[in-house]
Amino acid sequence: MLFLSRIEFRQNDAARFLLDDRERIHAALAAVFDGDPRILWVLEPRQPRSVIAQSHQLPDWTRFRPAHALASTETKSFEPRVQKNVVYVFRLCANVARTTHDDTGHHKRRAILDTTEQLAWLERHLTAAGAESMQRLAFPGGAQRANKTRWTNTRRLHGGERLHNVVIFSGTLRVIDATRFGAALEHGIGPAKAFGYGMLQIAPII
Repeated sequence: MLFLSRIEFRQNDAARFLLDDRERIHAALAAVFDGDPRILWVLEPRQPRSVIAQSHQLPDWTRFRPAHALASTETKSFEPRVQKNVVYVFRLCANVARTTHDDTGHHKRRAILDTTEQLAWLERHLTAAGAESMQRLAFPGGAQRANKTRWTNTRRLHGGERLHNVVIFSGTLRVIDATRFGAALEHGIGPAKAFGYGMLQIAPII
């Protein structure tokens, strides 16, 4: 069983400060879900601003900080049941990048900016997830910021910024392997899931 939560935010300074940095959103959700590393979430673009979060445990909203940024919360349970050969509408907010290595063996993620390559990235990940796209579109979301943060025993240190190349994919897909696709729904697709990327949202075509 999984849980799906909608978190709506007030239009105040506390909410704007929180939503300006995905590291802050990640930290706030980690506290609510007791550090569960399997949380997936997506920041909805429409007003009022909201976050959709998927988790393996019920949230404790009394632990959300800053509390006065919250307007409302709603949580429901669901089972991610999918069937082979069924077609679904999908939406995916992803950090689209490729991993490169330099001469010393260090690796870096580099943004994929070409639309054709972005769609190829999507197709590779859907294939690995046991699905194939029927129709697909890619909308650039720009570079999104998350502060790099590390902890000592007594304080938090900031180490610059982490930038993600955001692409919002939408369209229709067909399930080829229900087991693999169910796992992708549960665990997400692509990198930087802690920062609000990789949560696959689907709905059956009626």
